Amino acid sequence: MVPNKKKIEIVEKYLPQMATGFAWYTWKDVSPKKLENAIKKFARGLKTETVLGFYDTSIMGNGTSGYIFTDEKVYYHQALEKPGMFWYEDIESVELLDFEEKDCNNELLVFFHDGMSITINETLVNKTPLCSLLQEMAECVAESPKSEEQDLDVSDEELSSFEIANIFRERISSKRLAKNLTATTAKRAKATSKLALKKTIGKGVGLNPIGKLGMTLGSAAVSATVGAATGKIHEAFIGENINEMIKILQSEFKKLAKAYRLNIKEAEKAVDKLMEELDGESLEYIYKSDDKEEYARDVLIPIIEDVVSRRNQVLEEGGD
Repeated sequence: MVPNKKKIEIVEKYLPQMATGFAWYTWKDVSPKKLENAIKKFARGLKTETVLGFYDTSIMGNGTSGYIFTDEKVYYHQALEKPGMFWYEDIESVELLDFEEKDCNNELLVFFHDGMSITINETLVNKTPLCSLLQEMAECVAESPKSEEQDLDVSDEELSSFEIANIFRERISSKRLAKNLTATTAKRAKATSKLALKKTIGKGVGLNPIGKLGMTLGSAAVSATVGAATGKIHEAFIGENINEMIKILQSEFKKLAKAYRLNIKEAEKAVDKLMEELDGESLEYIYKSDDKEEYARDVLIPIIEDVVSRRNQVLEEGGD
């Protein structure tokens, strides 16, 4: 598949400028192996034929982190952060905080129509060209002729069980959910332990050898607490329990997809958002709930209604 010419030009213009020393690739020369590694690590659900550019920030140059720009969305994995993804058409605005002398040290804020936002602040990417790329891609998508937006209309055909299963399989896995669960639990445990450590040792611990020793031992205690908390949560959710929750979510999603008459693209966007929002807390609630199906619907409905609101907006614009 040959991508949209204007979108290719945008990516090829700004991709080299984003690089701070790491490798970048256009749609013509990106390695299939790198994309395979990216899909495993941070770009689950990526359709390789839609890739326009890849800025690989992995230390080994193997595609396990970085920024992938497709014709419709961005997959990204910042250092020490969990992977993320967003669609160009969901961008409301992009704001560059250019307070630093080096562009790579600046921050980029991306605001979305649903009120959410993300901050890109890692020093491996220059923010000004990234800002321009996102702005121009969002404008390009918004200016697309109505004929290219027909896939946002209400679907007359019910999505098949196979199509829904495939959408889930491409985006949601027990391994990925376990990672989300671990990250949330570890973060919560670490914050609690650090607070206790601060109260115990006091603010002046760094001023004397005893304080330093206490901080070292305290840090070890924090790590031990985090490990214990993570281990306990894994004991509760390993194996069939996570798979059971995926099946429940998939089953309830199928019912809601029929009720809201979702098309393929809308279903993909909804599951993408679901993967972003499923963390340890929400998984824990589903697991402990007496009515897991009802709680799964409570998680899914706001996501689906947000996606459907975009459909309604396009239909209203088309009627003007």
